[in-house]
Amino acid sequence: MNLITKITPASFRKRDFVGSALRSSEAETISENIIFIQQKLNEDAWTPFTWEDYKSLCRHLVTESELGVLEALVNGGKPVPRTTVVLKSGYLTKNDSGQYQITEQFLQTLEKFTN
Repeated sequence: MNLITKITPASFRKRDFVGSALRSSEAETISENIIFIQQKLNEDAWTPFTWEDYKSLCRHLVTESELGVLEALVNGGKPVPRTTVVLKSGYLTKNDSGQYQITEQFLQTLEKFTN
């Protein structure tokens, strides 16, 4: 069984991913937000989401810099300009409709934060 079907949004006991393998506080915070959004959309399955979904479902005032982190989770690179951290690509995918989707790599990286 792969992690996409084994781990659901409800599997995450908390959304504090400090100390994850992402090694970026910005990427960890955005990942926390993604899990929160996923839990709101459907606790039992991973749901594609858009930037507009992200902005409307977050509980805080979303900034454009968060879009840069989302894109770095897809394409790799620096999540924020003034950092030495460089993310690998593939934590999320993004389709032609602009929907982001959780990947196995995302779940492998954050699996230690599940129940």
